[in-house]
Amino acid sequence: MMKKAESKRGEDHSLEVITGSPVQKVRFLSDGKILVEGEGLKARIFDRIVFACSARAALEIIQNPSFLQRKLLGNVKYCDEDDDTFQLGRVHRDEGVLPKKDRLRIRDTYSNYVRVERGEEKGASSNRIRYCNTFILSSWWPGAKENFNKPMMVTYNEKKERASVADEKCTGSQSRTPATTAPAGRGAEGYVENKRNHPKLEPRNLTIALLLGYALQGAQNAYYCGSWTTPGNGHDLSLLSGFCVAESIAPGSYPFSSDKAARDDFVQMSRLMNLGASFDIPIWTLIATVVMVFLFATLLFYW
Repeated sequence: MMKKAESKRGEDHSLEVITGSPVQKVRFLSDGKILVEGEGLKARIFDRIVFACSARAALEIIQNPSFLQRKLLGNVKYCDEDDDTFQLGRVHRDEGVLPKKDRLRIRDTYSNYVRVERGEEKGASSNRIRYCNTFILSSWWPGAKENFNKPMMVTYNEKKERASVADEKCTGSQSRTPATTAPAGRGAEGYVENKRNHPKLEPRNLTIALLLGYALQGAQNAYYCGSWTTPGNGHDLSLLSGFCVAESIAPGSYPFSSDKAARDDFVQMSRLMNLGASFDIPIWTLIATVVMVFLFATLLFYW
């Protein structure tokens, strides 16, 4: 669809929003332009591109990746590669996952309930420990507390016997039924898929996040944002990285400039991502940082 958008500088821009067309191929052209192809979308030329996706997804769709793109994007490690605990979550209102004795207190005041179990499905080792984690969104999320009179929960790593009691079966990363109209009970209202959503918090990934700003951010008119581009792998930092990229492309677009605390976080993230803000740190600290990054980069490239 076509719609008008006005910047803070009073300029009108025509925006074309294309939905339902996942990008499948990206090719960087010699003249600096970018060729993009998608499902149900004819090849089109763009001036800039923002990869707001996992590092692996970005690398898979780039048809002519550079040496640095292969090394940096291809070496980001994700938690689900070694631990599938949070790979698939069931969205539901089933209070039965909480212990009966303290159910109301946990439902109304706890953000998480973790059940530790031994054993797994039939045939598996009885000594294996399983952690079943339930996020109780309705106990703390303002939108849930104000608009819903029933619990909202997401449970990960359930035993198959419990998960199979779902009254409705949905596929994909979001519920097909709006939470306001879906029936209560033990059924699944949807599923949340977290494949490649949580990068590991380890030296390799932190080094890649730091190197990204100096090696790739803005190069070939391509920008990167999301959890793997930040030093903390948090929801707020992922969002903030997107704001930093948007501000770099369209100065004046950051929406919270009047809030000093928010602005300070934004400026610090922009510095880390090397997106325009200058470093005001002592020269020896800067030199030590450069040396450390060089050593980590050397290890990364020969790992």
